[in-house]
This record gives sequence, C-alpha cells and structure tokens, in this order.
Amino acid sequence: MTQQTRAINGLFLIISSAFLFFPKQTQAATLVLNPSSQMISVNGTMDLAVVLNTEGAQTSATDVIVTYDNSKLNLIDIIPGSLYDQYIGESISNTTGRASISGIASSASSLYSGTGTFATFRFRAIQSGSSPVSFEYSPGNLNDTNVNEINVFTDALNSVQNGTYTVSGSDTSTTTTTTNPTATTVPSTNSSSKGGMPVSGNSLPAIMVAIVGGFFLWIGSLLGKET
Repeated sequence: MTQQTRAINGLFLIISSAFLFFPKQTQAATLVLNPSSQMISVNGTMDLAVVLNTEGAQTSATDVIVTYDNSKLNLIDIIPGSLYDQYIGESISNTTGRASISGIASSASSLYSGTGTFATFRFRAIQSGSSPVSFEYSPGNLNDTNVNEINVFTDALNSVQNGTYTVSGSDTSTTTTTTNPTATTVPSTNSSSKGGMPVSGNSLPAIMVAIVGGFFLWIGSLLGKET
C-alpha cells in the first residue's frame, strides 16, 4: 500500500467517524388547525382538527398544547385520534384558556408516519368577538408542543399553523327573555283565531248577561201566551 493510499484511507476514516458526533437531521413535521378560520354563533359548537404531518419521519410521540381566549370560547371536549395507540395527559382549563393532550407509541410497531388527525378539540362559543386558537410552540423546546422522531433527541416539529375564529350573535338566554312578553299575547290570539268565547277575566260577566237575558226572554214568552 502506497503512502498516498494510506493518506486517503486515513482521511476517509476521519470523515466517517466525524458523522457519529453530529445529530441526525430531523424531518420537518408540521401541525395544523383545520379549519384555520370559522364563523360560529353564541352557544354554538365548533370542532377543530389538529392535523399532524410527519413529513416521512417515524414518530414515537406528539405533545399538543393550545391556548385560546376563554372569554369567547370554552373547550368542552378533546377527542383523541387514532395515530398513536396511547393517548394520555388530557387537560382542559377554561379558567386559563389552555389545554393539552399527548399521543405515545407503545412499541416500535406502533410508530406513526404520515398525515392524519392527531386529535379534535370541541369548543363552545360563549361571547361574541374574535378568538385566536394557538399552539404553544417554540422551535426546539421539548416542554411545549412537539413531535418526537424515534432515536432522535430533538424536536422534529418544524412549523405550526394557528387559527382565528369569530363568534357572532348574543346569548340565546337573553333572546328568550326578550321574547317572553310577546309570548303572553299568544292565548288571546289563539282564542280569536278559534272564534270562541274569550278566555279572559271578562268571560264570567258575559255568561251572566247571557243567562239573565235568556231568563227575561222566557218570562216574556209566558206572558205573551197568557194574553
């Protein structure tokens, strides 16, 4: 073996060994709220799907934390998807406007790769106005929203897409209260449409007048026969 060949082989060995000290390049996974915008009426409900795209990565876990304006929206349920075989850590706090859920692959055979609905967040609108729903996310932070690629100790999540939702109208209880006075006129309207005797406090005098009038007519008919 020549000295030049030894030098080339040595350089190749050094370069190959250097790659062992560099972390593996992670895939650019994404999380998206679908839909990203929507109109909703007060007291109406809305389902937001959290869509995970691993961009080809084999993932062993995903953590999702969202925040929202709790004066406009209340979260009433988190519906786990089926991307992972275990879902844990479901938490809802309408006091702070924050919720979280985690999905975990329990074995190598249940790793997830692809695009699908990680979970669905079901909201109820409570007051008119605009409310953002946002992922709590900082690139590389393992303590917030993140996606874990198997055998890689860094966050594989590259980007998130948040949403903004508009609540319109007013509380239905307020609407019901304002329509109650109108409802009190329904009985008299129904009675007039039936064409019968009024169902009111004046019905008794009307009956008495009819009885007294009939009595005098009967007396009059008797007197007429006697003459």
